[in-house]
Amino acid sequence: MAQKPARFPGTFPGTIKAGLDRDALASKADVIAAGEVEDVRDEARVQYLVHGEPLDFVRRIATLRVDRVDKGRPTGPKIEVEFLASDVPSSLETVSRGERVTLFLKKKGDRYEFADVTTSKVPY
Repeated sequence: MAQKPARFPGTFPGTIKAGLDRDALASKADVIAAGEVEDVRDEARVQYLVHGEPLDFVRRIATLRVDRVDKGRPTGPKIEVEFLASDVPSSLETVSRGERVTLFLKKKGDRYEFADVTTSKVPY
């Protein structure tokens, strides 16, 4: 029998992105790193409960080549950033291959995740 999906971690965002609050993000972030996204790959399809209903997501893993560190100590010159992508329109933060960004990140095991699921990057 399939396992019941876990509740979505946080509040599932709508489609409108909030403005970037650098001070709040910096206080939540373990690492603030700038660089180029060298790769993005799909790791798994996952389900979370959103408003009591199962919703499908893709867990993606981005590889960021770190050029500059503004806070913290990343685990190496390349770090993996885990994020969720939805099949429905949403304001979930994503990154794409070739993008040059500054990311506000929280440690998650041997990877990182966005400090805020909707606003955690700025162009670099």
